[in-house]
Amino acid sequence: MSRVKNVLNVVSSYLYEAIVNSSIVYYLVSLLLPYIPSRLLSHGPRKFSQAQEIVDASGKILTVSRWNSRTYPVGCETLLPFVRDMRIRETDILLCSYPKAGAHWLHEILHSLVNQQPKLTRYGKELDGMIEGLPHVLFDSLPSPRVLNSHLLYDQLPRGVQQRKIKIVLMLRNPKDTVVSYYNHHKNMAELYGYTGKFSDYFRLFMEGRLEYGDYFNYLLDWDNVIKKQSNNPIFTLTYEDLREQPKKCILELAKFLQISISIDFASNIIKACVVGDWTNWLTDEQSREIDDVWQAKMTKCFYQPRCDPSLVVVVVVVVVVVVVVVVVVVVKV
Repeated sequence: MSRVKNVLNVVSSYLYEAIVNSSIVYYLVSLLLPYIPSRLLSHGPRKFSQAQEIVDASGKILTVSRWNSRTYPVGCETLLPFVRDMRIRETDILLCSYPKAGAHWLHEILHSLVNQQPKLTRYGKELDGMIEGLPHVLFDSLPSPRVLNSHLLYDQLPRGVQQRKIKIVLMLRNPKDTVVSYYNHHKNMAELYGYTGKFSDYFRLFMEGRLEYGDYFNYLLDWDNVIKKQSNNPIFTLTYEDLREQPKKCILELAKFLQISISIDFASNIIKACVVGDWTNWLTDEQSREIDDVWQAKMTKCFYQPRCDPSLVVVVVVVVVVVVVVVVVVVVKV
């Protein structure tokens, strides 16, 4: 009986390798995805067995899943226990970020770079390499070169990431823009998350670190520790703001890090417009100051420092000019 079992295991292993090496699963999913009704892809927040409810100050519910004392998107809890053993290839590139930091945009840029084609992917980063969002057979079926992505902490990533010393691109974004984008993400996907709350209540969930993937500030501090300890992985840090304001420069630097030769014209062809700074239309002065206070208390030594609010810079310049004018007038009169 044991011999039969061993033979079946060997046959099963060979079949699995044949399937994933052919990438047939990936191509079949890509082919069939447009014909799958959206209601089958989004079962609704309370149909997941491990779904948990986060309740805001007004009683509105945000549905998440929980694994190892951390919160994640619903459904991820069935895949997370196997992430550490996922197969990593030496040609893989890994994009890491806190949610809503601009990873979708950067993923498309990376995909264009590694494939030498300024062309968008058909279904975005979720189907094209989301580490904690893809089952093994689909993940292993992705054709090389793969642009993987994740919102996990460094020590939660597959062991092969460190063992194979693959290149990591870390995307960063101002916390004020991040919380606004995160709020709109959850509101726009109410069918999945069930959240219909106000921004003021959602802001409190963000500041308390109760959203998916935990506390924004602690996420950055975790990467700060990884970078300062000089991990085995080459890490390229990039801010959403820089990519928006100097896209060509950022893309050329990114290509150099990845050892990909491109022309300036090619860089221009893969630039996509994005909007930054929308937090000013959402956050109150008090909420803005609260983020600033947390930053001053916890983050002043962090490798990433958000840029000053442009409106604040203008105010400072105006004040300085007024003071100078007053001093000149006083001196002249004397």
